[in-house]
Amino acid sequence: MLKVNGLCKQYGPQVLFEEVSFSLTPGEKIGLVGRNGHGKSTLFKIILGQEEPDSGEVASVRGRIFERGGRGNEALAEYQRAVALNPSDTSSRGRLVSVAMNLRRYDVAEPQLRMLLKLRYQPARTHFALGRVAEARGDRATAAAEYRRALALDPGLLQARQALSAIGGR
Repeated sequence: MLKVNGLCKQYGPQVLFEEVSFSLTPGEKIGLVGRNGHGKSTLFKIILGQEEPDSGEVASVRGRIFERGGRGNEALAEYQRAVALNPSDTSSRGRLVSVAMNLRRYDVAEPQLRMLLKLRYQPARTHFALGRVAEARGDRATAAAEYRRALALDPGLLQARQALSAIGGR
């Protein structure tokens, strides 16, 4: 998902755009039409992170760009912005968790996972991820409990079964 909120850009006295806001979902297609010199290319440069707006935010797409470019901390910040703009966006929240886990930022991942549970987003996988966080922190008892919760919700979740077995929780 791409979320643009309140973008403004001007060069000197020339205002290219003010308070541009929109969101696009994966697979959605749009067209951008305008006269030469009125900000179409500048808007795309801002979305891609090649240029900064005077004000406003672009969330989510930049996170993926940074993530693919190996810029994990920047991706983390972008996904945090995306979640702040749209707290019910489970896709951005899930990407935020993924990046946080890869960076071993369990302090960031855990509250996001708890919110995903409240949003009822893939509860078995979310409990599994909470087990991974607990295991990384050395809390085997909590990890085992989370893996068991995941298996209770989805008995076929092989990853949870293997993780539980690996820590001796059967």
